[in-house]
Amino acid sequence: MVKVVLMGLLTSTNVIWGGTVGHAEEPNQAFTLDPMVVTATRTPIESFKTNANVNVITKEQIERQHYESLQDALRDVPGVQILDYGRSGYEMSSALRINGSESVVVLIDGVRVNQANVATFPATVFSALDNVEKIEVLKGTASTLYGSDAKGGVINIITRKIDGQHTKFSAAVGTASREQYKFLNEGRNDRWGYNVYANKQIMGNLKDGDGKTIPQSLNAETFGFKITNDISKKANITLSY
Repeated sequence: MVKVVLMGLLTSTNVIWGGTVGHAEEPNQAFTLDPMVVTATRTPIESFKTNANVNVITKEQIERQHYESLQDALRDVPGVQILDYGRSGYEMSSALRINGSESVVVLIDGVRVNQANVATFPATVFSALDNVEKIEVLKGTASTLYGSDAKGGVINIITRKIDGQHTKFSAAVGTASREQYKFLNEGRNDRWGYNVYANKQIMGNLKDGDGKTIPQSLNAETFGFKITNDISKKANITLSY
């Protein structure tokens, strides 16, 4: 028995005797699962199976890049243009275009938020990105699913699922007398969940590099709430404002 034990020690810990232990390293393999999207077909499907040009901005990207508004997030998507009219520093219309077309439908959780054939959606009005799970950008005509005003494409903002009690508050100040305040509170009790958020943005006059004062003013408020009830494991009822 002693010989067996010694042989076991020699074979398993030969580093003690001056040997060199070699370990077979596992290859580093990174697997990226294709994201599930709903905008292209109105049903959950893997992105590569949609036969459509879809970009997805995830919550991890939003947090990592410190996006403050929908305008900031969409600037990095190829084919999406944010048109700012006026001089630098002005809070302009920030009209959205996809592949040069102003016919863009904007959805929040699948519900249209811009009026059909009235005006382009100003990207700066949506700044509640703390509450966003992902943003799906469908580029190319989607008139069959979303109407004639979706010739350019569709932007679908999908909010996060309520999975617990969370409260978040942030405040920021900057140049041009800029102030920004954000509040988010959500909670869940069994089948019921709620979410409420409020944002406020203030901006004053701007001085350019030559010391000239550019008059401007912004005092905007954004707020909303959502109440959900899980009627089964596969279905829920949601009231949002």
